[in-house]
Amino acid sequence: MPRVDNAVILAAGFSSRFVPICFDKPKALLPVCGETLIERQIRQLHDVGVHDIIVITGAYRHQFDFLQTKHHVTLIHNPDYAVKNNFASLYAARSVLKNTIISSSDLFFPDNIFVNQSDYAYYASVFVNGPTTQRCLTLNERDEIIATSYSGRDTWITFGGHAFLTEDISQKLIDLIHPVYHDPLYANKYWVDFQDEHLSDMPMRIKKLPPNAIVEFNTLEALRSFDTNFNARSFSAAMDIICRRLDCPDDKMIHSFEPIKSNNEAVGCFFVYRGKKYQYLHSTQQVELCI
Repeated sequence: MPRVDNAVILAAGFSSRFVPICFDKPKALLPVCGETLIERQIRQLHDVGVHDIIVITGAYRHQFDFLQTKHHVTLIHNPDYAVKNNFASLYAARSVLKNTIISSSDLFFPDNIFVNQSDYAYYASVFVNGPTTQRCLTLNERDEIIATSYSGRDTWITFGGHAFLTEDISQKLIDLIHPVYHDPLYANKYWVDFQDEHLSDMPMRIKKLPPNAIVEFNTLEALRSFDTNFNARSFSAAMDIICRRLDCPDDKMIHSFEPIKSNNEAVGCFFVYRGKKYQYLHSTQQVELCI
């Protein structure tokens, strides 16, 4: 049974859905239940004996520097983080991919789901009752993934990570990415979607987990609901500006955030306060009532 050689944590994104906090801090460095998301994953990996950990950085690269001395991780910068989706982060890690755990830095695992060995490549998966727009899986009798879609119901799903790649699959994946890496048709690919196009060449099974084994926070409201002690104003100068402009005593009174984007990056946000819709533009730090 192959042992895990290392783990790669993807942390290069803009976190643009997480307005307005994303103007100051990446989602991976937000504390949830008293521990930052990425440091929780690092600790959980250490707990199962995986100590060779690589973090792929991008938009907030220098905010992750402390991890090198505090947790002895290796940082690799993805130079194309602003113009390509996260398959570029996997490609940035090509020199270290072996029998490798791949994880997204913004996921929260209430219990430790990491392992230090596995006899097959897999995606961690949970079963969802009812409709979902997550990555839905069609499986064969051996629990191998034979097709995926982003619409389904009563199905096994993944969150784009966590996964375990065996060394042969790691090599095949990089060999397939290499010739198309600079093709603009692939710029917006998630690495899991790229792999989906080649499932017959890279068979992946699922590791079935309990329904709440993986928690994903797509919005600030989702995080607030999970961790009621989370105070956004403490970690975000942008949130503090919004609160001061509106003379708002509690940032939880501000809700329904929507990013205003330019290309892939958030440049501001819409939100609701006391039943009225406002917009915040980060470049000018202006807060205005929407007419």
